[in-house]
Amino acid sequence: MFFTALLAYGLGYGLGYFENKAQAPAEPVLVINYQRSGGFAGIDERWTIYDDGLIESRDLTTGDRGTAMTGRVEAQEVADLLKLIEKEGFFSFEERYGFPSNCRDCFTHRIAVFGEGKGKVVTVMEGGGAPEGLWRIIGKLSNLVYPFPQLQQP
Repeated sequence: MFFTALLAYGLGYGLGYFENKAQAPAEPVLVINYQRSGGFAGIDERWTIYDDGLIESRDLTTGDRGTAMTGRVEAQEVADLLKLIEKEGFFSFEERYGFPSNCRDCFTHRIAVFGEGKGKVVTVMEGGGAPEGLWRIIGKLSNLVYPFPQLQQP
């Protein structure tokens, strides 16, 4: 809960769309929020990833708080992603890359990572100059949340 409050208050990400989530018996720890928005269709997809492998997803493209889905990956996959995030120097990245941009159909990726007393949000627009390590993190995140076979509507 502390991490959720930190995210909503301290970093201004706004997690109102997760207010009705079901509580699991053991409280998982929020470690990553990932949002992909933009493109020709104007999509807005968001994922919350917990240390135990729980993933909550919302597709807000159609508005009205979107379609909620939940799923699970192995906790080790999340641990491996966190190791990559640390290895690539995520916490030393700038907060924004690729802005302003003339690319009207590009995707914007927003990644918020929390753990061990630190938190960081990085936003990058495709087509903008960003560290290769950031693109490796986005690739690993995308592989974790796409495709959706492991996600199901509650």
